[in-house]
Amino acid sequence: MSRGSTTAESSARPKPAGEADVRFPKSFTLPSLAIEIPCKPTAWLRPVYLGLLVPHVVLAALVVPLALTTIHRAWRGRFDRHRRLARLTLPIWLYVSVSGVLVYVLLYHSGR
Repeated sequence: MSRGSTTAESSARPKPAGEADVRFPKSFTLPSLAIEIPCKPTAWLRPVYLGLLVPHVVLAALVVPLALTTIHRAWRGRFDRHRRLARLTLPIWLYVSVSGVLVYVLLYHSGR
């Protein structure tokens, strides 16, 4: 770094070969991603909570493309294909909706 240059100027310059920048934005560090749980579920409730949470997370990730594809097929007028996919999408979406509320209640309102 030469005299008179600021930190912002020096960070904008490319690094020499072999010199890595190990600073990460705060959003990428683990403590900033950690969720503070005010009240952990009791011992007997924990398996119920995890039994709801794991399928909820997996199916929530799956329901987004399913719902978008279902809507797209209806919009394009492909109702035979829309109906077939909607029969799969609706029960998954309902499970994710209800289990999301139950996970919230178990996490923040149980054991008080």
